[in-house]
Amino acid sequence: MTENPQTPDLTITHYLNDLKFPTEVGGLGPATRAGDFGEILVADFLQWILGFWVPRVRWCSKVIRNESSKGSDVIGFHFENDDNHSSRDTLAVFETKTKFSAGKKNKLQEAINDSAKDHARIAESLNFIKQKFIDKENFLDAQRVERFQSPIDHPYRQKYGA
Repeated sequence: MTENPQTPDLTITHYLNDLKFPTEVGGLGPATRAGDFGEILVADFLQWILGFWVPRVRWCSKVIRNESSKGSDVIGFHFENDDNHSSRDTLAVFETKTKFSAGKKNKLQEAINDSAKDHARIAESLNFIKQKFIDKENFLDAQRVERFQSPIDHPYRQKYGA
């Protein structure tokens, strides 16, 4: 039985199930669980199928188990050339909506409508990702994110999706 070093009386399994993962029933847990799962699926698609770099700091930084993290849902980066900035570098921002229950709501349309908010959230989301890398003293990845924080000085392509 492996223990969590931060709470030695809890196993890692109990720590995750009781304190980190959204609840399976009640309150906002099921919707949060579905939403987080949908975000991870889109992140995997961007990374493993389309070849983007998708930092996974959003989910490891959850503070409240039954709430989604604030900011753009999924952000991916594609670099034309790792050594220099290129106007062909791409920032991809996706809004996700997921549900595990039956219903008539059009989740795709909701995601499209909510993606309009991404223009305002991108700066905060990029800063959050960069700050997480700085906190871990991963300055190389912080610089990779920083490259996308100045589109006037270093133009790049932007793609949005739902």
